[in-house]
Amino acid sequence: MAPLRESQGFIAMMTTFENPVLGILAGAAFTAVIQSSSASVGILQTLATSGLIGFNSAVFVLFGQNIGTCITAVLASIGTNKNAKRATLIHLLFNILGTLIFIPLCLMSPLTDWIASWTPENVSAQIANMHTLFNITTTIVLVPFGLHLAALAHKILPGKETSRMLELARTNINLALQYNETHDSNIKATIESNEECLDYLNAELTRYISKVGAIEMSKDDAKTLSSLFKVTGDIERIGDHALNIFEYLEMLQQHGLKLSKPALDEIKQMQGILVESMELIINSNANNVDFVLDAITKFEATMDELTDTFRQNQLDRLNAGQIDPETCVIYSEILINFERVSDHLQNIAEDCSRAHLTLNTYDL
Repeated sequence: MAPLRESQGFIAMMTTFENPVLGILAGAAFTAVIQSSSASVGILQTLATSGLIGFNSAVFVLFGQNIGTCITAVLASIGTNKNAKRATLIHLLFNILGTLIFIPLCLMSPLTDWIASWTPENVSAQIANMHTLFNITTTIVLVPFGLHLAALAHKILPGKETSRMLELARTNINLALQYNETHDSNIKATIESNEECLDYLNAELTRYISKVGAIEMSKDDAKTLSSLFKVTGDIERIGDHALNIFEYLEMLQQHGLKLSKPALDEIKQMQGILVESMELIINSNANNVDFVLDAITKFEATMDELTDTFRQNQLDRLNAGQIDPETCVIYSEILINFERVSDHLQNIAEDCSRAHLTLNTYDL
């Protein structure tokens, strides 16, 4: 660091500013470059001892140095999993929030003068004391919000692999009914692309789970892993049934057949129940998995009843000569696929409740 003593540009960057934000940015940038908060703070103390920067200005550079030191963690997190990246993010959030707390304290209260009064003849000690106070105070203030910081890190860096699969399956069910009304070839291409993506994700997740399963783990972790394996399998099967529904509706169109208005209303009712069930599972959290299970169980029972009722309705329409036999058979197959999707959602809700997990809990 010796050459920096002769660098007017460096000294100007670190000492010549009127806006506290510029001091924070200078401290953050310099610390990020040298990747050492200890060295950076030591240099700041040297500058202050030499009279090149006053303590009132040095505190803002110091706050920036706390932010800049996060670069080490950022670099270390490259190539790691999302939980490691979230730990880095929380480190960064900790120092940013601490800085936001201390800026008004230093500008609008006698905090800086109070710290200086502890060691009035030793500016290096003043910087060290402020540095210590910053970290202790920020820790005390933010400890009660630790879970909220973790939740925020999850929102900023969500894990979406398993939930994305269910979202794709839900999209395909919705698109299938949309295709039945518009016969848009672009919808067909999207459905087929989503199905390929579902198959790929299931294969990759299964491969990853198998690899992790070879590692020695606790009984609880093994149970969780088993549940995740079952969940991904159920979601993949939901995707298959969604594709089946689309293909049956496409078959009707190709054969010049149409579902009656009552039949369309019936499958739209089933579609609504399934979509609501999927949204409950996708948006569930560790605190409401049992509630979600109860709701899905009721939905599944409703779907069973509707399947029987709607199948009988279709037979009544067939006997009354309102529809042709081929349409009746295809409609019956569509009902079966809707009902099986409901079964798989029930399985997913049971596994999530059993292992107390959600689709966003683990980053596979």
